[in-house]
Amino acid sequence: PWICEVLSACLHQFIEAYSLIMKSFTFLLLAIVVSFPINLKANSETVETSLGFVEYTLKGSNGPDLLFIHGTPGGYDQTTEATDKFRVLTPSRPEYLRTSILLGKTPLQQAKVFKALLEALGIDKVIVMGTSGGGSGPFRWLLKPIISLYYIAI
Repeated sequence: PWICEVLSACLHQFIEAYSLIMKSFTFLLLAIVVSFPINLKANSETVETSLGFVEYTLKGSNGPDLLFIHGTPGGYDQTTEATDKFRVLTPSRPEYLRTSILLGKTPLQQAKVFKALLEALGIDKVIVMGTSGGGSGPFRWLLKPIISLYYIAI
């Protein structure tokens, strides 16, 4: 009967529209995924340390230096702003963005990575601030100092 033809035509149009929407969505998602790493790379640097390559940003022009250790998940892009009173050094912790997990899985190993980064950048002493998943390392550094500190904030 005629009702089946109408329903069939409507269903066919719905499927075509849905297919077009899904193709558009897939293209948009692909564009975002492809551009995301490019944008992240454009805003950071990597340096070869004694332990391997570490990704970081260093913002500001006046010291002392604040070593900001981001939470989970994240990377150098999860940071705080520099002021006229301090610079902000934010590395991507091992396993995040362009810093390999092979450099350090435990908080103590990560502390050694950060020490190697400081040495590579010629920084002697820092204020350390760790947030969320990045807070356990600085807390343990109080028990076993790895980095020369002005102050620690967790």
